[in-house]
Amino acid sequence: MAEGIGNSLRRLRLLFNSAGLEPQPVDRRTVEFLAGKGIDISGHASKSVREVPNLEQYQVVIAFRNEVRQAFKPARNK
Repeated sequence: MAEGIGNSLRRLRLLFNSAGLEPQPVDRRTVEFLAGKGIDISGHASKSVREVPNLEQYQVVIAFRNEVRQAFKPARNK
């Protein structure tokens, strides 16, 4: 959903991706809701955080759940 909304802004210098810890199929109600707003995500597939290319180069990451925040913490040197 976030990826579709971000990409609909058509900002060529910005890259948007959505991912989760446990990806699930995109809910058809979400597809229909966004289609009603002029945003087509019908071709989008859910992906895991590990599937986002070049994640280390992202400047902004938004995470809503603590478990997701933990996935983005850099490994600490021992």
